[in-house]
Amino acid sequence: MRRAAGAVEAPPPPSRPSAPRYPPADRCPTPAPSAPHLSPCARLLSLLATAGTGQQRAELPAHARRHAADPQLWTHLALLPAILAAAARDPPLRELAALQSVVLVLSCLYHRNYERPGVLAKGEGASAKALFLYGVAQTVHSPTVLLACANTCCFALTAGVFVATNFDKRLYERWHPWGLHVLPGVWSTLIALNHAPLLLP
Repeated sequence: MRRAAGAVEAPPPPSRPSAPRYPPADRCPTPAPSAPHLSPCARLLSLLATAGTGQQRAELPAHARRHAADPQLWTHLALLPAILAAAARDPPLRELAALQSVVLVLSCLYHRNYERPGVLAKGEGASAKALFLYGVAQTVHSPTVLLACANTCCFALTAGVFVATNFDKRLYERWHPWGLHVLPGVWSTLIALNHAPLLLP
């Protein structure tokens, strides 16, 4: 059917807006490495000395939360065996059970909220570094050569992943859960099963 001369074509109906969708965390813009204006050595010292700065994710709305199936959350299960072993042994390793329980709760809340900067990030970072230092102290006091080797490997890998994922934020989503949840879980389980207390009788 031919249109009459001078007829105005009707505009197309407006399209329905699509439902808002959170971008996958690994596609969100990631911040530059910590203190990029400093030398690598100074950046490393700054990284080790600060409690925790969190991750900047500009696109995510304030109410965005990670799903329980996200590796950043479910890999926290690796921290449970050491807590249970430390509490159940005779005598119990109370210091490890208490410290790792605090880290577990704060870390789950921190990652559930997409690692937002703030008080929670600082508390989680401080507790995680305290647990790491406790692991270093226990490694120095390893009761056997075999345990010393195993603990040293866990220490080196944990520290390596921590530094790498903070210097290059593109590695964070892939490697943080395995290097800073699962591996410390193995390390702390070795300590819970084989080491004597350092702080509490």
